[in-house]
Amino acid sequence: MSQTNPKKIVINTSEDLESILKTAQEAIIVNLYANPDFNGFHVFDILAVKKFVEILKIKPKEFNEDFELKITYLVHLSKCMLRIIDFETSFGNIDSFRVARYNDSDFNLRDLFSKIKQNKIILKAITSTIEDLTEYSIEDVDLNRIQLVFFESNIFRLNGVAGISKVFMSLSSFENFLQKMVSNKFNQENKKLMARLYFIRLIVHELVHVVNRDRKKDLNTSSPKMSDFHSLKLKDEEFKDAGIIAEKKIFSQRIDFFESINQYHALNFQYIASFYDDLIEKEMDVKFDVLKSRMIPSSTVPCMMGIDMDFEKNSFTFE
Repeated sequence: MSQTNPKKIVINTSEDLESILKTAQEAIIVNLYANPDFNGFHVFDILAVKKFVEILKIKPKEFNEDFELKITYLVHLSKCMLRIIDFETSFGNIDSFRVARYNDSDFNLRDLFSKIKQNKIILKAITSTIEDLTEYSIEDVDLNRIQLVFFESNIFRLNGVAGISKVFMSLSSFENFLQKMVSNKFNQENKKLMARLYFIRLIVHELVHVVNRDRKKDLNTSSPKMSDFHSLKLKDEEFKDAGIIAEKKIFSQRIDFFESINQYHALNFQYIASFYDDLIEKEMDVKFDVLKSRMIPSSTVPCMMGIDMDFEKNSFTFE
């Protein structure tokens, strides 16, 4: 008997949140069924699968922001091209996802988030990325209604998740990044500079996904499939993910911040600080010179739409 893939489910973001989350539970199953990378696996860790199934069984009366975060992450994950260990790591740690409060007085991230949303250079990077991918014009984009929500999880290389009018930022990954700077003896000024640039890269990456899904009114939308590639005006190395394309419009390349801070004594902090000031404070259309900054481009760029993740060098595993 022949089998056909079930039709992809639209998760209409204009509906009420309860309806969106209920539909998302169904969409995850359909996405995984249609995902050839996932379907190639036949043996899974039982405990990890059990935790995953429990999320899909949660009833509307138990819905909260923690659940919204988990289910949104799983919607994106269900379409990713990953290895079995990565799916197992996500399923096995999904119960660790929790929205968290954060006192960001050291870095003023909420204030920086507001500046990013009002920055015309960043807005242009976001809208032009979507226009390149969808070939329709984007006008009157209002980023001000998009919220910043912090969360924690046991997946320490997970940086962020694109939500419904929300950017979820992982404190677990951010605090890991900060601790590495302490270990590398960054002074407070340079630590703050790198933390804020890390934040800018993450927010640019996730905002393009949030806006794209809002415009299409579908949380379950994706960047174009590879079969659509030749109709796009994009180079091969750029065709990874809408978030990465937007990053490159600001930083020229996808920067590996974790690897870069291991090269503390090599970094050109004077240039990096000048770039930050030009982009954020002066809103100048400046191109980031990776060579001049001496920061390190990422050598591992996976296909993960809606999720921002750093992979270990020379590995596509985020365990």
